Amino acid sequence: YNCGTWQYYTGAGAGNPASQATGSAVTAASAGPNQFICASPATMAGNAPALGSGTWSIINPTGSPAVITTPSSNTTTVTGIPASSYVTLRWTVSGGGCASSSDDVVIRTQ
Repeated sequence: YNCGTWQYYTGAGAGNPASQATGSAVTAASAGPNQFICASPATMAGNAPALGSGTWSIINPTGSPAVITTPSSNTTTVTGIPASSYVTLRWTVSGGGCASSSDDVVIRTQ
């Protein structure tokens, strides 16, 4: 994954760039829509990155009993969300030294 624009020079000393290229940033993260479910599990709807790789994490509430089955899968399931509660998850796409991209989704249970 290449980020930004760079130039390189050939030969001794400074001069005109021999080549200039523009790189690509990682795919912008999309965690999918907020969900209201009757009971756990919830199926996530994150986008599949074309560049980079994604990881789910629980960001709120701290100490949540929810479990992300496969954190690297954009369509993983989340189990253990207590009744009448919520959990906020973050889908983060990163890779190759580029700036990461993240998006949050809230899952509420009855």
